[in-house]
Amino acid sequence: MIPLRQLLDLSGFEAPKADLFAATEIANVRIGVRGNMETQCQWVYVPDPDGPFHRIGFPRNVNPRTCPPGCASLSVEYTVPADGARRSSSEVATLALE
Repeated sequence: MIPLRQLLDLSGFEAPKADLFAATEIANVRIGVRGNMETQCQWVYVPDPDGPFHRIGFPRNVNPRTCPPGCASLSVEYTVPADGARRSSSEVATLALE
């Protein structure tokens, strides 16, 4: 794997503006629960820039073998701000469950 900018350079294509491909860090918090989820979705996007996360995945809906019988999980993703101010895992988990 290489960054897209380097791939474009190696391929001989002109790379777009420098800030277009600025790196973004994604943090992922996994939450295990007893019981079943009430959705058949594999993931749900949360298009609120002020929200604590931007996507919630439901791994069991992708492959039931990801969780023991009678259990489910959530994969909560959020973008780490450019200033590096991270939320704690427990804070993200609490916000996702609420």
